[in-house]
Amino acid sequence: PYALVAAGAILPEGGKKELQRIAIDNLAKVKEINGPDFLSDKKGREPVDDSAETEPSDAETTEPSTAPPQPAAGDLKTTPADIAEKMKKALESEDPKKHDGKVVEREFNSKDANVIYKKVYVKNSTTKDLSIKAELEKELGLEIKNRQDPAILIYHTHTTESYLLYDTGTFNSAFTARSKDPALNMIRVGEEIAKGLREAGFNVIHDKTIHDESYTGSYSRSRQTIQKYLKQYPTIKVTLDIHRDAIHYSKTSRAKPTTVIDGKKAAQIMIITGVEEGSIKNFPNWQNNLKFALKLQERAQSMFEGLMKPVMFSPRKYNMDLGEYSILLEMGTDVNTLEEAAYSGRLIGVVLADLLNDYTKN
Repeated sequence: PYALVAAGAILPEGGKKELQRIAIDNLAKVKEINGPDFLSDKKGREPVDDSAETEPSDAETTEPSTAPPQPAAGDLKTTPADIAEKMKKALESEDPKKHDGKVVEREFNSKDANVIYKKVYVKNSTTKDLSIKAELEKELGLEIKNRQDPAILIYHTHTTESYLLYDTGTFNSAFTARSKDPALNMIRVGEEIAKGLREAGFNVIHDKTIHDESYTGSYSRSRQTIQKYLKQYPTIKVTLDIHRDAIHYSKTSRAKPTTVIDGKKAAQIMIITGVEEGSIKNFPNWQNNLKFALKLQERAQSMFEGLMKPVMFSPRKYNMDLGEYSILLEMGTDVNTLEEAAYSGRLIGVVLADLLNDYTKN
């Protein structure tokens, strides 16, 4: 959604030096969280070799596998070394004089919803009368018989969506927030979600196909990807389309949905779930999707309050008719930082694992 308001944007008072000071202060906060060896090669940390990076082919995927151990919950705040290095390089190379846009940071909450039950908020734009309480009390019907079988598919319809690299409260209005680099786009955030699930023992397929070489037709192409995996792995129960949002108030003013979890900024997450009504036809599983979305929202708010924006419940399909339990996740917006989105990815990965444990036999 786009909200158009009059809002100017200029560099902070003090110009270039002040902008650099803000960025350095924010980097210092990250250092404080990560410890004194942040961005150093001490304690066996390997330096990042950017020359080793390659862009993925259109068909690059991660097949189901048992993943190596991942960081424990206490390490969720630690910035991954590759992201930290990219933050540092961006700060060193960025020309602050090109920043002519203002980032409006805010936390979305119950005031942005029209259906509320305890800490679960929904923006309902359908004709359905929604009772969150009643939906949460219904049986979900989800059953994962064996967590070692592929049960979760993560994919990206708009794979090249990306983020700012550091936090100054400003941006360049020419910034498009698109990248084919898997270390910068939605693939990187999706991998953080996958890690949280794998750490809990779930077998996750993370598809890395770029579906938006051309924006038109992205959903048709991702639909083919989903259908391929559902046919190949009939044990898949949950499908997650991971995006980032964009809320532009004007050319020089953009919204940044942000909360603070355990002292660290996180990009707020919005779940989108659809309904069969009006022009939306052949959507038999929408009620399962809605129940799953609300149960995930409830669990996330209980574990990391403020992480979630209100659920968007609207007459949309977005390929969510294909899987048994399918939702779309918007991980912040284009003016959140990659670090904030990755942190939220780790958090929601832990939440998903906790929720899915309730529906897993082995």
